[in-house]
Amino acid sequence: MAQVSHPFWGTVKSDAGGDTSDISFHHPFFGPGKVNVLLGNHQVFLTDEERRLNPGQFYKPSGIKLDETILSEFADTYTKFIERIDINLELLQHVFFRFYREWLLPQLPEVFDEFIVIETIEKHNNCIKSLALIRVESGKSISLRFAYPLFWAPYLDVDFVNGKLDNIAGEKINDNWLP
Repeated sequence: MAQVSHPFWGTVKSDAGGDTSDISFHHPFFGPGKVNVLLGNHQVFLTDEERRLNPGQFYKPSGIKLDETILSEFADTYTKFIERIDINLELLQHVFFRFYREWLLPQLPEVFDEFIVIETIEKHNNCIKSLALIRVESGKSISLRFAYPLFWAPYLDVDFVNGKLDNIAGEKINDNWLP
């Protein structure tokens, strides 16, 4: 994608990680650093048939071109998320801890021989301070990517859709995880 200019995002440019602007995210909960805000998803998973025809490949370019309309939708999604950041963060902390206790922890003995069980939200919050990036996508979706030491993959995504916490690592939010 050639560089595009937008009233909210400023200059949008492409690099290996995706499309970005000069806007970055910071919140004291995550420490002093800033994280990139990526715009759109520049890759999508291949279908089973496409993977069969292209061994060793898992993704293909999405083909979505960011234009004024899409970037304005992303700006609206992002600003609404930021306006509610403290509420979203409080909910995320509570639900993420319940996800860990009720979904992830029962699976861990199969994966890890020795594991320290975390008993409180406050201690668990230390495990979710490594926010790696934020991605704004179509469909009023915001994805937060964490380097989460309690998960077997290097990163774990948490998705907000239409302003509501939707899933953690692809697992839909259970009603009993909510406060």
